[in-house]
Amino acid sequence: MPAPLTLKGGKNMHDKERNYVENQRQMGGEYRKWNKLDILTPMNSMMHQGYHINAETGMICIKRAHGFQTPWVHVVQTPTKRCGIDHQIKFEKFGFIPPRCLQCWKVVVMPRTLKELFQLEQVEYVLQRPSKCGIEVRNYTPRHYGGYFYNDSVEEGRECYEVVREAVNDMISPEVGVILKRGCTEMEMKCGNAGFWHITPEHLELDQIIEDRVENSAAISSKQADYVVAHVKNEWMKWAFSHGDMTYKEFNGGMNMFPDYQYFHEGDINQIKEELALAQAMGSNIDPEVTKNFRILTGKFMEDNNLNAKQIGAMVGMYEKNYFEPMAIGGQDETT
Repeated sequence: MPAPLTLKGGKNMHDKERNYVENQRQMGGEYRKWNKLDILTPMNSMMHQGYHINAETGMICIKRAHGFQTPWVHVVQTPTKRCGIDHQIKFEKFGFIPPRCLQCWKVVVMPRTLKELFQLEQVEYVLQRPSKCGIEVRNYTPRHYGGYFYNDSVEEGRECYEVVREAVNDMISPEVGVILKRGCTEMEMKCGNAGFWHITPEHLELDQIIEDRVENSAAISSKQADYVVAHVKNEWMKWAFSHGDMTYKEFNGGMNMFPDYQYFHEGDINQIKEELALAQAMGSNIDPEVTKNFRILTGKFMEDNNLNAKQIGAMVGMYEKNYFEPMAIGGQDETT
């Protein structure tokens, strides 16, 4: 039997209807029951990206492994969180805030520089609470660095906030921002003020359907491998440099990551032109001393005969070119 035709993104041909049409689809009887149990349709694209149906248990699951393409160093794992199923499946694919996310309270620390980020990492190691820190690559997060401490209730979050606030004051700076928030930023953007979040009976029923059919693996207990942490911090360095955060030099032996530009907006313009001419001549395998001597002799000849550079250029067949300025090589290049 041939495989069903699929559209881009892994969708079946029968699922190509527009969203506004799907919103008008009427369901009753057995169809309504089947649709409620059909968690594969919203997850269709995920089934082509690592998720699969376990042949022995019938559960939807994904191969478990430590990710390395991450901006985060996970200092202490968060065993009570299930972000893979709660955020990536329930919230992103089914559109509701799961019960565990309603009880997720994060103390957020906002380092201003790479140096403060490394200091925050030390704070997290000292406190030994579930936490991570790293660079903020999301373009809807208004800062370059961040750190998160995870808690399971508002009371626990308030207590954690006081501890973290004091530690940040002592080990980094009182000027570094620290707040307590609820759930993920994406949830607040989609669902509004976190203080008004709630879950409906229909979503509770859907939540249970997903829980019973998607493998809900516990967090990996082992720590990130040392080479993974080194890779992540390597990316931190590049991020800091690309955002003009020069504190990266403290972790680069005081050196610039790349050589600086050569500036031409100041200095003796005649000396600059001489250097440009020397470089141009060297490209034609002409000894720099020969070029210097030629320029001295040509300059004296110009002075003795009251000639300008353009006239000298015409005399040697360059016509409109200024002989003392290097000729352009190749076509125009608009890159920086």
